[in-house]
Amino acid sequence: MLHKLFHRMRTHLQRKKIEREMDTELRFHLEMETEENIRRGMSEEEARLAARRSFGGVEQAKEAYRDVSRFRWIEDVWQDLRYGVRMLAKRPGFTLVAVLTLSLGIGVNTALFTLFDAFMLKPLPLKDPDSLVHIIGIDQRGERHNLFSYPDYLDYRERNTTLAGLAVWNKVAVVLGEAESGHDDLSVMGKGSGYVFGQIISANYFSMLGAEMALGRGFLPEEDRTPGTHPVVVLGHGFWR
Repeated sequence: MLHKLFHRMRTHLQRKKIEREMDTELRFHLEMETEENIRRGMSEEEARLAARRSFGGVEQAKEAYRDVSRFRWIEDVWQDLRYGVRMLAKRPGFTLVAVLTLSLGIGVNTALFTLFDAFMLKPLPLKDPDSLVHIIGIDQRGERHNLFSYPDYLDYRERNTTLAGLAVWNKVAVVLGEAESGHDDLSVMGKGSGYVFGQIISANYFSMLGAEMALGRGFLPEEDRTPGTHPVVVLGHGFWR
């Protein structure tokens, strides 16, 4: 295999020299075959035609040698590229549309693969991500869902004997803004400057996932159990910056 690879690389790099040597060798064999046919009693013209027929045609013999002696696919691709460039240069309008279409398609595929790679291929930056499970419920009609009431969560957590822990979350969107006049706390319906998307979570959410705080603390157990406690927010690093 290595010998064949070396031979093909040498042939590709020394193409012109190999072509000249091949022409010389083919002419030599044709002349020898022609002389042999003449000795058999053929005329010179008949002898040359018979010699060419025995080779199956000079160009066919050359092509067969090229197929086994070089990287044919490289030259085929190069010829296709040159032909494509010539055709595109003759039709600039079509070329522009083709380039824009390809750019859009490549951009969309790149974005989709980036998301797929981030969410599906790369492991989660958490403690033992392979041990995490997502609880799915089935209602009385047999339909699957992932929405539970908070009392249901408390009941599951108290009766759990299989999992190391249970945590709950729910998505939330609020308005980031200033407090209303006359109020000391931050009002989600005040003078807003934009929506902020986050999660309402149970106090054990970070500890169960093995996520550590870069600054400050997470939620305390009493902030999860006691009704009417002061609101506490944990900021993500990107949002904090």
